[in-house]
Order: sequence, then structure tokens, then C-alpha cells
Amino acid sequence: MKSKGKSEATAKGPCSSNSAEARKKFIDHGVAMPVSHAAAAAAAVDGRRRNTALIWLSDKRGSYALAMVDAETGEWREFPTPFPLVSGNASTGTALLSRRGKYYTHFCNHFLEFDPASETFTFVCETRSRRAICMVEDDGGLIYSVGHSDSGLVSYDPASGNFRDCGIVNPQKNLQYHGYMAADDAGWVYCAVGETRSQIAAFDPGSGKAHPLLSDAERVPGICGYVQRGVNGKVYGLTSANAWPGTGWYEIYMGKARNIGKSSNVDEARYSQGVFPDGRILKKLDMWDRTFTIEDPAAGTEKIVSFEYASEGTHLMSVAVAPDKSVWGGAAFPMSFFNYRPDSKTWSRHKALGQWNCVLNAGDRCYVGAYTNGFLQEWDPAGPWVHTDPAKAGCNPRVVAKCHPDIDRPHCLILHRATNTVVMGGIPGYGYTGGGLLFHDRGTGENTLVKHDSILPWHSTMSLAELPD
Repeated sequence: MKSKGKSEATAKGPCSSNSAEARKKFIDHGVAMPVSHAAAAAAAVDGRRRNTALIWLSDKRGSYALAMVDAETGEWREFPTPFPLVSGNASTGTALLSRRGKYYTHFCNHFLEFDPASETFTFVCETRSRRAICMVEDDGGLIYSVGHSDSGLVSYDPASGNFRDCGIVNPQKNLQYHGYMAADDAGWVYCAVGETRSQIAAFDPGSGKAHPLLSDAERVPGICGYVQRGVNGKVYGLTSANAWPGTGWYEIYMGKARNIGKSSNVDEARYSQGVFPDGRILKKLDMWDRTFTIEDPAAGTEKIVSFEYASEGTHLMSVAVAPDKSVWGGAAFPMSFFNYRPDSKTWSRHKALGQWNCVLNAGDRCYVGAYTNGFLQEWDPAGPWVHTDPAKAGCNPRVVAKCHPDIDRPHCLILHRATNTVVMGGIPGYGYTGGGLLFHDRGTGENTLVKHDSILPWHSTMSLAELPD
């Protein structure tokens, strides 16, 4: 039965594509930030044994394609992601180039293998975990990936094609973030996890079972543990990735750990993803300029290679009107600033410090709440742009406060006009519960950071408004 009334009226409404009047009122100014993010990159060789840069491209859609770029000529090809991208977990957090030259990643509930020699995705498998933050290859060539945010471990054997769901290696009620992985020469796999409380989980591929290595007293809040492979085939770990070496190194082998003290003689076995088989090095990948640098250590030379890629642009995180009536805001990833001037129809774009989650026009100055570290930044639109460095003076924008861990991801930013105070709220650092409030006095420059337990314990402020007198 053909519907009438609402459906027909909607089709002919003032905002439909059939309305010439509506089309005249809207102007397409283009993509605010036409840049993609290099989610991962590696130095490989293609089927002709030519050095090739592999780059996972991510924009507002997620990790939409893998780019192969000839390291000598800059000739590029893109290979679309072989499954639909689902919002929320559509970007890769890591990738691994194996010793056999295959390229692996795990995101959007899929584990992938790409062969640069045949220029095809040679293995794709659905997974229970959304995506991986870290991956590792063991001595036998098995590829392991541990999932965010459930600690689901999977393995893939390129020789046999066998894919294995190894289960949850660190069962917890809270969400988990894996920062590091390592495998010893006996085949055991170790996952350093956080961030509510650090832990190192040991997985035995023989039995298929995992167990934690750190006691509750050893676990550190608000951070991941740390593991690395030693040149002797053993694994070495720390209770906190930020404590170097903290309470001391743990020597770990075949699922057992012992504290060896604050030794500085722990030699890491390194396998660089940025070194080509001929010894040349892929470095300084710049997605803005669309260039990377190839270093030849033997010849003592460096060469800048230009390349191209297709992009639909980054996520726009915030937008506001500046004092000069231009439109400005932040985008991510990569972390960016954009400014559009309607009078001249011109854009200006710059690299930014952090992800600009919220922005504010406060008259002669503008303010930014940036993730990570809960940076409050002040921008003078009348002055020249000087890239922001928290350790340097004279920047524009400049950092006026750092609120981590009480605020790590800002969500709201207002000007309290009666006191000329900028107020910022948001959620705390990873592993913490309860966000604070920052009060920045524009007159004196004084900052006051109020913790969650003085506001509403264990809660975070997500919105703010100035009430009338």
C-alpha cells in the first residue's frame, strides 16, 4: 500500500535535494582537514624485491586502506580494507611486519594478513575482540594479537593457516588496555596490561592456559605493565611502564617471574619495523606533507620521497567562531587545527598539540581543552601561529594548564564572565575514576584544579553552563 501524507511531504520539503531554494542556501566549503593518519607503517619489499613503505591509512571512516609506496620513486597503490568498517572500532592500533615479510593487523573484529609480494590480503578472520593495541611474533613464526578491551588473545600460524582463539588471558570486570607484548624462546607469550591496575599475564601455548604474574600488592594504578624480549631469549618486565626501572626488573621465563633488582644491564632484542632488508631506514613519515625520508647508513645519505594518497579527511572534534568572525576548530587524527575565513574563502591549517575536544571564544582570546594530558591552551587569533610546545615560551597557542590525571580528556569549556574565569571539565586519565574541574583566572593566570571528591565523588563533569544572577 502506498503511503501518503508525511512521506510525500518530506520528499518535497524545504530541505530535500529537490529544493532549488534550499540548495542555494548551502555552500560546500570542502573538507576542513583533508589529511589521513598513518595508523601504522613498516619497511617491506614488494614482489620485485623493491623497498616499499607499507602505510595503514585512517581518516574519518577508520582504517580504510593499506598503501604501498615505492621507497625510491614514490609510486603508490592503495588496497581497500577487505571488510565493512563499523563505527567505534574501525581503526587499527598496531600492525606487525613478520620476519617472513607479511604484514599483520587486527581491528574492527578482524585479523588480517597482507602479502606485499603478491599485493593481496591473504588471510582475513573475524575475532571476538574489537582490535589490538600490540602484537608479537614468536620464534616459530606464530603471530599473536591481544585484544582491546577484553584481553582476548588470538594466534595465527602462517605456515599452516591455523587461526586460534586462545581465550581471555586476564579476566577482569574493567576495560583493559594492553601496552606491550613479548614472547620468550620457549614459546610463552606475555601481555602487559592496564590501566586500572597494571598486570603481566603469561600464556602457555601448550596448555592453552594463562595466569597473572604480579600479586595485588605489586600492581600499580593508572598504568600498564611493561615487557620486553631480552637478547638471551628471556623476557624482562616492570610493574609500571612509567617506572624505569621502578621497584626493579622481573626476569620472566616459561611462565615464572623473579625480581632481579634495579639492573640496568637488560639488553632488549630489537626487531625494527622501519629497516629494509638492505639496511636502509624508513623515517620521518609526514602525512601532512605526504613525504617520508629514506636513510642509507652505508652511504651516509638521506632522501626525501614524495607520495600521494586519497582521503576523506579527519574527524572534526570541535568548531567555534573566532573574534574575527572566522570559523575555527580541531580535528583528529592527526591532531590538527583549521581556520576558515568566509570573507576571503580561504583556509589555514596547522598541526596541533593534542586532540582539541572542546573550544571556546572568550573575546580577545580563544581557549582549547585538549586530550591527552588535559591541556588547557590559549590561542591569540591576532598573533602569528607558533607551534605549541609545553616546554617552550612564546608559543601561540600556549599551554596554560596541564590537568592529568584529574582531567585527561576534556569535555566542556566555558567562560564564567563575572569572574573572568575559564572553567574546564572532563574525564580522568586511563584507569582512574572521577574527573576534576579546572578554574583558570584570566586576570592573574592562576590555576585551581578541584578533584572529583570535592565535587561529586567518582563522577566526571560532561557539560557546564553559566547561570544567570
